[in-house]
Amino acid sequence: MPQTGDKNRLRSRMDRYRLDTERVWYLALSVVCFVLIVAGAVSAAAVSPRFCAACHDRETDALTKSAHKTIACDRCHTAPSLAGVVDSRLAVVGMIPAQLVAGSGPAPTVIDNDRCVACHKEVLTATTTSKGLRMNHRALYEKKWSCTRCHPRTAHPSSRAPVLGYSMDVCMECHTPTTADLTACDMCHVGKYPSVRQQAGATTPWGITHGPNWRKTHGMGNLNTCAACHQDGYCATCHKIDMPHPANFPSEHGKVVLSRESGTEDCFVCHKRTTCDNCHGIEMPHPTGFIKTHSKTVGRMGQAVCERCHAESSCLDCHATHIHPGLLPEVIKKLRARPAT
Repeated sequence: MPQTGDKNRLRSRMDRYRLDTERVWYLALSVVCFVLIVAGAVSAAAVSPRFCAACHDRETDALTKSAHKTIACDRCHTAPSLAGVVDSRLAVVGMIPAQLVAGSGPAPTVIDNDRCVACHKEVLTATTTSKGLRMNHRALYEKKWSCTRCHPRTAHPSSRAPVLGYSMDVCMECHTPTTADLTACDMCHVGKYPSVRQQAGATTPWGITHGPNWRKTHGMGNLNTCAACHQDGYCATCHKIDMPHPANFPSEHGKVVLSRESGTEDCFVCHKRTTCDNCHGIEMPHPTGFIKTHSKTVGRMGQAVCERCHAESSCLDCHATHIHPGLLPEVIKKLRARPAT
């Protein structure tokens, strides 16, 4: 039978255990309540640019100088639904520990088109004119083009947006008129707008390719848009060859180059003289006498270099199936022992 003292000690330990358990429970509950209170406070403050400025100071400073300076952050950065609000608030709450632990910088965000249209309904029903450009946005909206594709710096004009915004190259992705439409510039450009040369600069792809150094830079843009203004064959007046190169040109360019009276010289107007060698992995075109010494080249560089241009049968036709008249049997045996594989 346990003694009375043993019973008291056992009861005392149980009471301490119960008390410790309650303390842990209340501590955990307090922590959860504290986190919820902080999360609630953060969520409530998340709509204020002042709160966001703690981490996004550059964007906030830019906002104060824009036409959107009176707009709360969540008007643009929260999707127009209950799920969007919850997702946005949770994202803001998660930013704080991420910033404290990782110290990561602001990440790009996606603005829902409906947030823009909520305030700018007129762009869907009227043609707008701004800065010498006439634009109807309805077609782009229906095709679900993101508003930020063309307006990446709206509300944050000095922020470092990942894209430049609208430019002729962007417009020409869809609007690539034929040469018969060359007089239709005023469909989009209104007023006394500057010429291509006057507005050209290092601000847009179009400006770079049509600027003062256009002879060196014009090939850097989207070549599929050239036909918007230039007639077929226009490029060939300088390049002496169809530009842009046709789709099958990589597989046909060898024949084209070898058939030209100027050989590779016209190629080097755009390409460096090392371009052929760098791509083929071997001196191109093959130098005089290459046939006599090509076996050493193959032995040094491998057959894979040859097969970039030649079919396997090209080697087999000579080294396996063709018999040279007058060759000794042992020579023929050696040739057949070295087929291309």
